[in-house]
Amino acid sequence: MAGAFSFMNIYPKLLPDEALPIRVLTACLLIYILIIVVTRFAGKRSVSKMNSFDWIVTVAVGSIVAAAVVAPDDFGPAIIAATALIVFQWLLTYISTHSKMFRKTLKNNPTLLVRCGELVEDGMQKTHVGEGEILAAARGAGIADIKEVRAMVLETDGSFSVIPMSADDPAGFEDSTLKNLSEVDSLDD
Repeated sequence: MAGAFSFMNIYPKLLPDEALPIRVLTACLLIYILIIVVTRFAGKRSVSKMNSFDWIVTVAVGSIVAAAVVAPDDFGPAIIAATALIVFQWLLTYISTHSKMFRKTLKNNPTLLVRCGELVEDGMQKTHVGEGEILAAARGAGIADIKEVRAMVLETDGSFSVIPMSADDPAGFEDSTLKNLSEVDSLDD
């Protein structure tokens, strides 16, 4: 249809009509510049350990920009899609830092897996973490026996925090920190 509206008409032509290798090189350069600009816009969070939402957006953006590089005829829509995903992620992060209700809906809580040398079965079931993974995390922290773990927490980014029994005992650690962690996590059920 000659007179019909086309998506291709709403963004400017960004790549030259030259041979495919030149278009691919131009696409790579523009994507590289876009990644630098977007990383600066998104801040340190975009290159730090990620929660599940950050990871999903990173994978999706990576897929989109890869498609734009190898199929430069789809470059414009790919840039729009990648930019939109990054802006949406930034907005969700911004809203979640300013709204406790939204943050509770969007983000996972840390989960207590070991308390005072004992496995926390509820935490293990909720996170689908097995005893073998807990033992591996303890070994990774230099602890050979689970009885030597004061606390192990599965953090929101998927990493394990391990506090050995030999660690200094801050005031209120048992009664406050671990109790509060268990209570906060149980609210997610």
